Amino acid sequence: MLGSFAIYHRQPRRPDGASLALIEEASRLAGIAVEQAQAGVALRAGEARFRSLYDHAPVALWEQDWSAVRAALGQPPFSGVDDLAGFLLAHPEQTRRLAALVRILDVNAAALAQVGAPGLDKSGVALGLAQNFNDDAMPAFSRAVVALAGGAHLFACESAFLRLDGVARQNELTLLVMPGHEQSLNFVIVSTLDITERKRMNDDLLLLATTDFLTGLPNRRQFMQQLDAEHARLLRELGGCAAVLMLDLDHFKAINDEHGHAVGDAVLRHVAALMLAARRKVDSLGRVGGEEFAILLPGTGMAAAAVFAERLRQRIADTPLAQDGDAAPVTVTVSIGIAVMAGTEAGYEAVLIRADKALYGAKRSGRNRIGLRGHNPARAGQREA
Repeated sequence: MLGSFAIYHRQPRRPDGASLALIEEASRLAGIAVEQAQAGVALRAGEARFRSLYDHAPVALWEQDWSAVRAALGQPPFSGVDDLAGFLLAHPEQTRRLAALVRILDVNAAALAQVGAPGLDKSGVALGLAQNFNDDAMPAFSRAVVALAGGAHLFACESAFLRLDGVARQNELTLLVMPGHEQSLNFVIVSTLDITERKRMNDDLLLLATTDFLTGLPNRRQFMQQLDAEHARLLRELGGCAAVLMLDLDHFKAINDEHGHAVGDAVLRHVAALMLAARRKVDSLGRVGGEEFAILLPGTGMAAAAVFAERLRQRIADTPLAQDGDAAPVTVTVSIGIAVMAGTEAGYEAVLIRADKALYGAKRSGRNRIGLRGHNPARAGQREA
């Protein structure tokens, strides 16, 4: 029951057929008008609630219009392109052109705070797509274009963005095409979350998990992962090889006893720095024990590995650690064991065993020297010195 409708005459009378038809039609029209009025009130109330939620939401929200992007995709050079993702990857200038077509219609207070404009009138703040996707994030933007153009209503990604003061930060974005606007893309709500600190903390945790805190080299676990990856590569390239060097500081306990543990730590850092200076970009280093280090030399046979090891051994022996004050420099030498790994081996553990045996062979021979231990695939797993 929406209301009542009546027709009054100057004289009392019963309604005839025409009057009944008029009442029927008039009441129907009145009902439509009442329902529209009620719907209008509900719509305005809903819009007010949405606006209140939008303006006061703790997450940064952006109202954007991507309709010009949609229109551009139907015109040259995009029309007729089957692989839009590949086209944008090959033509980054076209990606930047599309980015310039995105219009930012509105932002909430959290978005202003995120980009460095808290408390300002948003009508007076010049915002652009760089506050969602900066130049470094154009690949992420191109993926968003491909997703929305392909009919996706929701797209999420990570990107880089610029604050208004020019500082680059990291974003987590979610793009939502509002219902009824899927074809035009003229009403897209974007939420952004600054994840710069979270990513920094994750990077710090990863560094702690994979790096030796004293020398800055990869720790044993990380080096073993690199060795495992190299073994997997060799399984795919049966003709390839790699060399593994195990290094051990000679008389390290005596250095600690004579000079103290602080000097011992400095010696470890000193040797790590010399190893870093000697390596190639493809080589992997690691501290795998107290005074034990390892080097992985991809694509290197025994002869080349021996040349590398001898050069490194000589460099360490010729570069004593200088101490503060009048204290004499600390002479450091290393013993090195070398083994070669091929794709015919079942795992990388065997090459470590051979390199260890070669290392201790070098130590038994007098230290400050190199021990070699090869692998002969034809001899069914036998080891040769």
